[in-house]
Amino acid sequence: MQPDLVDAVCSALVPIPGVRHVTRGASTTDGLESLSAQVDVSSADAAIERLATFGIEPDDVTLWRVPGIQPLGWRAQTRSGESGGQVWAEIVGRADEHAELASSYLVFMVAAGIIAGIGVLTGSAVLIVGATAISPDLLPISATAIGLVERRWQLARRATRVLLIGLAASAAGVFAATALLRLFGSIPETLVLADTTIGEALTQLGPGSLMVAATAGVAGMMAFERPGGAAVGVAISVTTIPAAAHVGAALAMGRDDPMWGALVVLLSNVVLVATAVTVAASLPATQDLFDDDRADVSAAGLLWQIAVVTLVATVIPEELAFRGILLGAGRRAWGRRAAVVTSSALFGLWHITPTLSTAAGNQAVGDATGTTAGRVAVVLGAVAVTFVAGLVFCWLRLRSRSLLAPVLAHLSTNTIAFVAAWVLLRTSGH
Repeated sequence: MQPDLVDAVCSALVPIPGVRHVTRGASTTDGLESLSAQVDVSSADAAIERLATFGIEPDDVTLWRVPGIQPLGWRAQTRSGESGGQVWAEIVGRADEHAELASSYLVFMVAAGIIAGIGVLTGSAVLIVGATAISPDLLPISATAIGLVERRWQLARRATRVLLIGLAASAAGVFAATALLRLFGSIPETLVLADTTIGEALTQLGPGSLMVAATAGVAGMMAFERPGGAAVGVAISVTTIPAAAHVGAALAMGRDDPMWGALVVLLSNVVLVATAVTVAASLPATQDLFDDDRADVSAAGLLWQIAVVTLVATVIPEELAFRGILLGAGRRAWGRRAAVVTSSALFGLWHITPTLSTAAGNQAVGDATGTTAGRVAVVLGAVAVTFVAGLVFCWLRLRSRSLLAPVLAHLSTNTIAFVAAWVLLRTSGH
């Protein structure tokens, strides 16, 4: 910066909470002076905004992350210095990187597409989940949303271009792999993709697929550029990679109808995910609902919560019970409609105890349940919401003829709130 600004900038930075040790550095060969300071992650954006008032742009500011050790009591009070925290300027910088087409990105997209394509051809849910785990499409989708939020239209256009090229590369990879398998006679010519176990879910747009896309978008933005982001990115890829693979496989099989259905599903999911990501990046109005002490865990703890506590210990057992055993037995005993309503009602009642236990760690819920009327209102609201969710999960189960779809939708909805709370604890001053 110009030497005549140094004293004024120092005086402006010192009062910001979390900014310490502001130091005047050496002069450069072109007559400028450097300034350094120790800044908590939660204060970095405020410091950058203060520098902007002196005409110093974010691109002229360099951020270094330095590991530190502080007393546990001090960390619990300030939540400063945590490696999981994020700076908005840093996120925007990463978005710029992810808006550039990289060869490694294309390799992963093609690989994910081919694996998902084999899953589409064989009806293997395991292969499709494996494909979503290696797909990097969360990165350009989130970069597009950040460009929209920041009104950096060029960034949004570049990121959208990268996303579309990646999805096209995935479909092209599946097309080549399917054509090769047909050449060697490994695929029956009578195979109809829409009639496979998961074909119907990939070619027909419905409320269940729309809900998964929207909720996955919120979770993806909350986890963007964080250590736990890769795990949440699977929820994003579930809405895109299988449909792109279906398009490529259908083209190689020479049948138009299932291809057009999958293309509509793919484009609709991309638009919904991008919209949800943009909203999650721009609206902090609901942050108090995510101020939850139970999310005060490390990045490894977040992965454990998602993969083990949520998926293995909660989602899978509940889906087996409510959409597997109860729904199946109810259809045989009472018929489809009664089975869906009964299973969903029991699913709603099942969440009474978890709702009340949430008040212990969530301040907003705890305040709402401070009175008997408040507890009744919160419980009834939770039962109603989970009843509707149960209806959607039942629809996904019956439509896809598989438990995979409701499991993924259930995992996405359960993950969003926890990931949002985890992010909030690392980005707020609470």
